[in-house]
Amino acid sequence: MRKRRLLFFTGYFGVGGKERQLTELIKHLPDAYEAYLGVKSADAYYLDELKGKLAGHYSLNKQRFVLSDICWVSKVLKEVQPDVVLCWSDVLAHFCYVLNKLSSTNYQLINCTVRDAPVFPTLGHRLEALLLNLYPVVVGNSVAGLHAYGQWGKPGRYVIYNGFDAKRIPEATKLDARLQCGFAKEPFSICMVSAMREAKDHLTLLLAANECMHKDPSIKFYITGDGPTKEYVQAKVLQLKLPNVQLLGNRKDVEYIMRACDISVLCSARWHGEGISNAILESLACGTPVIATDNGGTKEIVLHGENGYIIKNGDFIDLAEKILYLKNNPSILDALAQSAPNVLTKFTMKTMVAGFLNLINEQVA
Repeated sequence: MRKRRLLFFTGYFGVGGKERQLTELIKHLPDAYEAYLGVKSADAYYLDELKGKLAGHYSLNKQRFVLSDICWVSKVLKEVQPDVVLCWSDVLAHFCYVLNKLSSTNYQLINCTVRDAPVFPTLGHRLEALLLNLYPVVVGNSVAGLHAYGQWGKPGRYVIYNGFDAKRIPEATKLDARLQCGFAKEPFSICMVSAMREAKDHLTLLLAANECMHKDPSIKFYITGDGPTKEYVQAKVLQLKLPNVQLLGNRKDVEYIMRACDISVLCSARWHGEGISNAILESLACGTPVIATDNGGTKEIVLHGENGYIIKNGDFIDLAEKILYLKNNPSILDALAQSAPNVLTKFTMKTMVAGFLNLINEQVA
């Protein structure tokens, strides 16, 4: 019996939550499925984890899409002859939609592009919301995302939460994790793990670090990630004279960093609504409470006062106060840390994979 062929299309395959979810899904596919991956470009080490799991890997090796790239998509489709195409890129999804309508290629198309939940939709967001209505099946990774794009409650709309593989949780103690990451043994530590791009609000974290420095200079801040706003972040660290802040760049030991720190922070831009942040999921799974800004699907994973705190966007004073409060109240911090791994009852790898497989099997039944 021929294996069911699944073709996964995405844009830039970097280091992020979307790529992590896609990587984990492919890694955990049963043997009855054959996986192919098409990307605009890639430089993530995640690809190393897919060795032996991909029947084929295709890359445009380009920074931007142009209309003629639909020819590349058509070529990949003809070569793979997939049963189901799952798109994590809106451009590639639209290319596949057009080709599916114009050709005799018989494949089912699943749009998996709803990864955010824009608070202040741009013209582009509104256009994308209209185009999503063309697709029979749309998957988002948060309820907030489907609401933001006007898809919630419509037929063929599904929420499949990110899953976390519990095997990725380090067995190391907090002290051992700190030593492995090259951190100081004793200081209270804060981390923010995210790409350095406009959707992430590193300035709020830096201003909070500045507040903390004047009240308790022993607190250390570690920022992990890279991207187009890196120079801006570096300049702000110098401008604010923050010896308590260290930029780590991209790291492969994210789970160890989460384990090593006492609190994880995720600040997002006011206009950007998160879907389900993989950084938040990783942090909670590793037993580290989260302080995150209030937007998008964050409240679907961070339960205020139970596994972390929700703060208003841009409120660096509140962020600093909560960091200082938890440092000075270790019993409360410990209670949050004890509750944090409970997130794995809802955001399991088994549930995520089963959700996609059930949807795939429905399409090709």
